[in-house]
Amino acid sequence: MPDPKYVKSMKATRITIKGSSGYCPVDVAFHDRISLTPNSIEYTYKPYYESEINRPQRWFYKTDSPMFSVLYHQVEVLLPRYLDSDEKLMCTDLGITEIIVTYEDKSRRSESWCCPSKWFSELFAVIKKMIPACEDVPEVLTANGDKKE
Repeated sequence: MPDPKYVKSMKATRITIKGSSGYCPVDVAFHDRISLTPNSIEYTYKPYYESEINRPQRWFYKTDSPMFSVLYHQVEVLLPRYLDSDEKLMCTDLGITEIIVTYEDKSRRSESWCCPSKWFSELFAVIKKMIPACEDVPEVLTANGDKKE
């Protein structure tokens, strides 16, 4: 793993957040991920068991919006709060939230948590602003008991 001081000085080229439903009935269980780059956002939702109410989803948007770039930078600034935290929260019945960051030199850093998404509320609030208005808020940003906005 790269030296954290070195990593903090590099720009992130991709930020991926993966989630899963955790302990629940299989007909509503899922895993999903949202990926951000400085000029794009992508979401993939895969149910463990596809049904009429639990269907796969995927969307991708590319933009040159200055506001999107500002929000991406805000996400980058917030990342060390989670990646460098000594606090390791753990609940056994919740899905795992994993943050994976790819840096300019192609190095990667990832951390996983099994805790309520409320712990990520500040980070997720910024990412929610990046989602196009025509799309629902991704499950990974609302899972673990949070209400959809």
